[in-house]
Amino acid sequence: MTKFTKEGSAPQTKIIRLRTGETIIATMQGMGTEYILERPMSIVSYPTTDRRGKIAKVGVFLKDWIDYTNDTYFTVPKDIVITTAEPDTKMYADYIEAKIHSDLQKAQDEIHQ
Repeated sequence: MTKFTKEGSAPQTKIIRLRTGETIIATMQGMGTEYILERPMSIVSYPTTDRRGKIAKVGVFLKDWIDYTNDTYFTVPKDIVITTAEPDTKMYADYIEAKIHSDLQKAQDEIHQ
């Protein structure tokens, strides 16, 4: 299992745009030619419309980046990352809440098996 190490840069929570077009949020650490991502989550935007069919606002939800695994650490080559950015305080809080919700859902699923 991959985990953060002392040799790399300090882990930081970032919004990450990948060459695939995906936008994710994760705690990340650079290691040589790779990034280690802890608990990456896809940032999915969806428009909401008003009564006239015009876009009123854009909503956002977070979901596990890779489904059907209990892994929490993933490695990705640095060359697939286009850019990274600091999440604003609301996105950071949403990320923490989504991780907690995901953990609770997995725990409930295990209880009911």
